[in-house]
Amino acid sequence: MSEVYEAPARGFVTRAAACDPARLTYPKDAIAWLIERLGIKPGRQIVDLAAGTGTLTALLADVGADVVAVEPVTSMRDQLRARLPDIPAIAGSPEQLPLADKSVDAIVVARAFHWFDARRAMNEIARVVRPGGYLGLIWNARDRSVEWVDQVWSVMSRAERPVARHDGSTWSPWTEATFNHVHDGLPARVDVMYTERLT
Repeated sequence: MSEVYEAPARGFVTRAAACDPARLTYPKDAIAWLIERLGIKPGRQIVDLAAGTGTLTALLADVGADVVAVEPVTSMRDQLRARLPDIPAIAGSPEQLPLADKSVDAIVVARAFHWFDARRAMNEIARVVRPGGYLGLIWNARDRSVEWVDQVWSVMSRAERPVARHDGSTWSPWTEATFNHVHDGLPARVDVMYTERLT
């Protein structure tokens, strides 16, 4: 398993089924942008790394690419397999990928890169991505312009690791884009998702 904090790792293991409905999806225009930029299309070999329960995996599979999910947590993989039985879901960590050298066209990571050992993971990703291939990272960022939202997420931020960037010479400069997205949900769903991170 990747070197994640003990509390989140315990939460992912024990609450995978409960967390799945609470997780956010992504705006359609963000996914369309990612698919276009990474050349995700039929015939392309794509890896969803730290795939969790398969939220992004499902969106990529709809395009017709050959998608493989790599997920270190068994309970998360079990949920992904139940949700997407036609998608291969294999055990593996970002720092030790169970993939051959230069074997994939792109790797995508959704909401998980901040848990990785960035240097080791980027070296592994560079090993398995073909020349001219891509790495795509996607997050749902919080709109903290409202005071009470900022106060809530100030507490949550203490349970999360900061995102580390690795600027190795094997990668071209980063391209970034931001898209607006609104998610309506009940407070209980947020509690389900984050209780284990705080205990």
